[in-house]
Order: sequence, then C-alpha cells, then structure tokens
Amino acid sequence: MNQYDIMELLTEEILSKFESHPIRSQDGKGLDAEVLVKYFNPCGRGTWLVTEAERELRKLIEQAWYNADAAYSKYRSAGVALASAEVAFAYEQQKAESGRSTIFDFNDAKTRMEKAESELVQAKYEFVFRSKILDFYRGKPLKL
Repeated sequence: MNQYDIMELLTEEILSKFESHPIRSQDGKGLDAEVLVKYFNPCGRGTWLVTEAERELRKLIEQAWYNADAAYSKYRSAGVALASAEVAFAYEQQKAESGRSTIFDFNDAKTRMEKAESELVQAKYEFVFRSKILDFYRGKPLKL
C-alpha cells in the first residue's frame, strides 16, 4: 500500500461531511458523537469509525510522511554533493602539489568539502528524527 491508496479512502462525499463537522465540533459528546465514516476490514473483524479528530490526526501523519520523505531526499542529495566536493578537493590538491593552484583556491575547495560533510551529517540526523516521528505514529516505541 502506498500513500495514494490511503487517499482513495476519502471520497469527495466523505470530505464534504468533514467540512460540515469542523474540528472539535463533537467534543464532549462521547459515544453520542456522529460517526462520519465507518471502514471495515473485509478479511477480519475490525472496524474503524472516523470522527473529525481522526481527520486532524491523519493530516499530522501525512505531514510527518512528507517531512520524512523530504528529509530522505535531502540526505541523498547531500551525499551526492559531498562526493562532488571530494572530487573537486582532490583535483585542487593535485593542482596545489604541482604548484598550479593558489592558497585561496585550495582553501576554498577544502572549505566546500567540509561544509558538504557537515550538511550530510545534518541531513542524516534530520532523516533519523523524521523517521522516529513516523515510528511514533505507527505505535513503535521510541529508541535510538
């Protein structure tokens, strides 16, 4: 199941029901709260009753998913950027050893490589953090 399979569960008719029941409109009603949607599992006995609070939770989970996906993309691109910076630094180092580079160019290449290393580490931990948020929503215990 991918993210788009989940979205198909909410039709235009169901979304219009959500619009007529804003968040917190059924607070305090307890078991008398109006059920907006009832999903069932055709392979088992479970059912899922959707109220407006669950819609808000769904939005939070979707946002957590998008944040984790963006963090992963940033991590991958930071790895590519580091590889490029390492190649550029190696080239600049060869130029410096043969006397065809200035100290400014050498230091600039070294600084860019170190910055790329730092951004890779930051992106990695951002992705780990965002993944742990998703694990929390999945009901998994938080541990490193």
